[in-house]
Amino acid sequence: MRIKLYHVACLLTLAFCIQPRQVEGQCPTGFTRDTLNWDYLDFLPNSGRYVSPTAFINLAQSQAQRFSFGTQKLTFTHNYTGTNVVGDVTTHIAEVNSYGKGADLRFIGNGQLTIRFEKPVQAVKFSLYDVDKSQAVEVTARNVSTPIPVVLNNLPGSILTIAGSGSNTATATANSNEVGNGNNTPASNATVNVDVAGPVTMITIKITNTNTSGSEDGSYYVSDISACSEGTYPTDYYHISKPFAGQPSYVVAVLNSTVYYVDVATGVARKLFTDPAHTNINSLAYDPYRHMVYYAFSLTNSPQTNKVIKRYDYDMDTLGVFVSNVNTLGIPTYEDGVESAAAGFYNNSLY
Repeated sequence: MRIKLYHVACLLTLAFCIQPRQVEGQCPTGFTRDTLNWDYLDFLPNSGRYVSPTAFINLAQSQAQRFSFGTQKLTFTHNYTGTNVVGDVTTHIAEVNSYGKGADLRFIGNGQLTIRFEKPVQAVKFSLYDVDKSQAVEVTARNVSTPIPVVLNNLPGSILTIAGSGSNTATATANSNEVGNGNNTPASNATVNVDVAGPVTMITIKITNTNTSGSEDGSYYVSDISACSEGTYPTDYYHISKPFAGQPSYVVAVLNSTVYYVDVATGVARKLFTDPAHTNINSLAYDPYRHMVYYAFSLTNSPQTNKVIKRYDYDMDTLGVFVSNVNTLGIPTYEDGVESAAAGFYNNSLY
């Protein structure tokens, strides 16, 4: 499995960390264009090695997945089950003139997807692929509780008929033709580009009238999702974690069960604390706001059941448990528990 990064904000808000995408677009002052890029993320399915022989992912975790989106959180929910939640794949390559590139999400059959932003975003862009054999798509959007317009566009020669584009309910309906995953030509096209100017907090996609054939199982695909999101990461973040007056610059390092702070100029190390519970401290991250060191243990005798994040309080000189089981935050763990993790603290959030 790919390594995944998870984000736990100061109030234990969970999301997956993301990477930027190249979708272009002008954003208002104070906003930046961020992208949920499936090339760098895992979308958890509800089948295969994720559920058997050990059920690492349950249905609820698959149906509600949270991702970091710029400085906020995006929640992706759906009502698909079992093998109809395929996850992120690279099998679809018909992306010319669309808003996506590389991996996409794949779902099979009728159902509903909902994209929820923690804070209002603007200029949302994504594409839906392989809508064919009379399959129909309905896209609606809201800013909190207020319906807002949705714009749908197909490509020249498309097999899709667009209705209601620019209204609060926009649809794209395919004719009876079947389109292969690699087809993106004017004569055979099943792509719809979706634009929501916003501000918007929720977008809902409904798929109906799915048909199948010998080579068509009713699959459709969701591209990367980009939008203008309010807020930027600080460029002076490390100012808050500067040493005290007269104290040399230092880094935090670990040896077995002891954590040290090390003078970067001289290499002199001083003991900060020891956790006698285990001999292998891992995944260190320092919180300069609360003067905490977060960490986990590695190389335990039962890694699959090791799901604990611990913390050391600088001010109180005490050890404690930060999170007893990361699964309760929606973070899945596998054979290695939290022992294959890495950690960092930035912009008031633990990753």
